[in-house]
Amino acid sequence: MRYPPSPTLLALAAMLAFTLPGCNEELRATTDTTSSDGGTPLNDSELDPDSDAFRYDTDGYEGRVVVTLHPQQAVSTDTGTGVVFAVPFPQGWLTDADSVSLHDNQGEIPIRTRAIGHWWDPDTGEPSSIRSVRVSLNARFSSRESLTLELRWGGPRDKELGTGIEAASTWIPITESGVDEAEYTTAEIMEPAVYATLPAAWLSKTTLRTRTVPVDQWSESEWFDEALLGYSRTMVNDVSDAVSEGDLVNYEPDTWADTGSVDTSSWLFDRASTLWGVYFRTGDVKWLRHAHRASQYYALNIERDNDTNPSDSSDRNFRGQFRFKDVDYPDHKYSYGLPMLLDRLVAGAPEAGPSRAEDAVRAVSDLITDGYWEGTYGDSAAYNPGLASNHLWTERHQAYAFSAHLTAWEYTGDAAYRDKLDDYVAQMVDHVANPPGGYAADGCLVHDFKHHEWNKYNDTPTPVCSPWMTALLAEPLWRYYRLTQDRRALGLLADFSESVAEHGTYIAQDESSDVGTSSGLWDARLPQYLYSSEYNGVDEGVSDPWGDWEHTCDVSGLLYRGVVAGRLLERDMSRERVVADEMMASCRTNLDNWRRPGNDSYLAQNGPEWRLTPTRKYNWWFGTTLDLPWLHDLQH
Repeated sequence: MRYPPSPTLLALAAMLAFTLPGCNEELRATTDTTSSDGGTPLNDSELDPDSDAFRYDTDGYEGRVVVTLHPQQAVSTDTGTGVVFAVPFPQGWLTDADSVSLHDNQGEIPIRTRAIGHWWDPDTGEPSSIRSVRVSLNARFSSRESLTLELRWGGPRDKELGTGIEAASTWIPITESGVDEAEYTTAEIMEPAVYATLPAAWLSKTTLRTRTVPVDQWSESEWFDEALLGYSRTMVNDVSDAVSEGDLVNYEPDTWADTGSVDTSSWLFDRASTLWGVYFRTGDVKWLRHAHRASQYYALNIERDNDTNPSDSSDRNFRGQFRFKDVDYPDHKYSYGLPMLLDRLVAGAPEAGPSRAEDAVRAVSDLITDGYWEGTYGDSAAYNPGLASNHLWTERHQAYAFSAHLTAWEYTGDAAYRDKLDDYVAQMVDHVANPPGGYAADGCLVHDFKHHEWNKYNDTPTPVCSPWMTALLAEPLWRYYRLTQDRRALGLLADFSESVAEHGTYIAQDESSDVGTSSGLWDARLPQYLYSSEYNGVDEGVSDPWGDWEHTCDVSGLLYRGVVAGRLLERDMSRERVVADEMMASCRTNLDNWRRPGNDSYLAQNGPEWRLTPTRKYNWWFGTTLDLPWLHDLQH
C-alpha cells in the first residue's frame, strides 16, 4: 500500500503551513487572541476521552452497555421470539465477537454473535477491530413493554444459542408493526419485529458518523436540541391533526411509477442519514424506526441497471442514480451510500433482501466512477461534457463524490475505494495550493463561476467558492480524518475555515441600512452565497440575506470543524473561533424564525409549528451539524 505512517504533528504542521498557506493574516493581526482559546493546541486524545460509563474491570469483563428491546405489535407474548440486533463499537474496543455476552437480572442469556462491520487499518487494509457485532437470541416477552438487558464484552461467554437465526426471518412488514403503518406504501418496507436501542452516550462513542452529545446534555444546547426535535417531527409528518394535507412533507410518490408527484428535494442532502443522526443524539426507538425505514425505502430507489423494480424510462441505465430524480443525465448529488452503511451497522440489516445494501453502496460509488465525476477541477471542469451541456463543478458535487467512495470503503474495506480517497485528498490539497486558471490561493477550492452556475458569467472568468457547499464537503472530510488520521484532511479543513472567516461572511443590513431594528436577521453574521478574494457576492447582488440566513447552521459547523482541525495542527484559530460563535448566534435566530406556533386555525392555514419551506433545508440544517453542539462545546 502507498499510505506511509503519519509524520509527527509538528512536522506535518510545518509541511501544511508551507503547502497550504493560510489566508487570514490580516484579520489575525487585528484579533485579540486573549479573548478566545482558539489558539490553544489540541491533541487527538481530547477528541475521544475515555468513558468510565462503559469500560470497567469487574467479573473479568472489559465493559458493558445497556440494550433495550422494543417488541412491536406483531410479536406474540409468552412464546419464544427470535430476535436479531446489532451493537456498534468504538474503534479498538472489540476484537473478538465471541467475547460478547448478554445478561438479564437472572444471569447470562444464550446468544450467537457475528462481526458484521470492521474498522479498517488505513495503511494495510486489514481489519483493525470490530465496528459492529450482530447478536441473535430467543426472547420471551410477557407483554409488549420494553425489556432491558446488559451486553458485556471482553470476558467469558458460557451460554451459546444452539441454532442460528437469520436476521431477515425476524423482520416484518411495517403494516404489521402497529406504529405509523402507512409511513411508506409504494414499496413493502421490512423492519425488525423487535427493535433494540442503545444509550445516546454510547452511540456518541461509536462515532458512526462523528462524535455527538446526547440531546439536552450540552449546557447551552436547549435551543438547538428543541429545534432538532421539532423540525424532525415535521419531516416525518408527526404534526398536529389541524395541519392540512397539502402542508405535510411529501416524501413518497403517489404511485411507484409517478415520481413526479413527490417532493424530490425532501431527499436532497440525505434525508435518511439526517434521521439516523436524530437517533444517535436521542437513543429513542421512534427515531431508530424512522431512520431504518427511510434507509430501506431509499435503497429500494437506487437504480441497479434498471433491474430492481419497474423504472419510469426504459432507456435509463444509470446505476447508482436515485430514481425519483427524473432527468436525462445522472445527478449524483441525490445518491448516497451512508444510509445503507448505517442501517447495517446499527440495525443489523441483512446482506440479502430487496434493498441489497452492499450492492446499493457500490452502485452509488459506480455512478461517480463510471465517467461522470473525476474529482479534479480543470479548464473544462470535471463534469463529463458528453452527458450534458452545463459542465458543472461545485463543492457539493465534490462532497458527495468523496462521501460515496468513503462509505464504500467503510462498508467493504475494498482497497480500490481507499485509493480513490487518497487521490481525491491529494487533488484537493493541490487545488487549494495551486488554483487552476491562475486564480489567487484563497484557502478554498476556487473554481470559475461558469462551472458553478453554468448560465451565468459564461464569458468572464470569475473565481468563486461556496461556504455552504464547502460545509457539505467538510463533514465527510472530517469523517475521513477520524477513520484514517490523514492530517492532510486537517489542513484542508483549517484552510476552509480560515478562508470563510476572511472572505466568506458579511453582516446583514436592511435596505435602509437601519441595522438591528427590523428582524433577528439584521446585524447578524451570514455566509456569502459565493465569494473569493476577487469576488464579493454582496457587492455583486448574488448574496441574499434571507437565503444566506438559512445556511448559518451548516456554515457554523464548517467553521468550528476547521477551528478544531487547525488547533490539532497548532495553528492560531482565534479569529475563526470568533466568527464561528457569531455564525452560531445567527443559526439560533434562523431556527427560531421558522418556528410559528399557533392555535389549530392558524396551523390549518399556515402549516406546522416547525415549518420546513423548502423541505430540503431540514437535511442541511441538521445533517452535517450532527456534531455542532459537541464542536461548540469543545471550544468553550
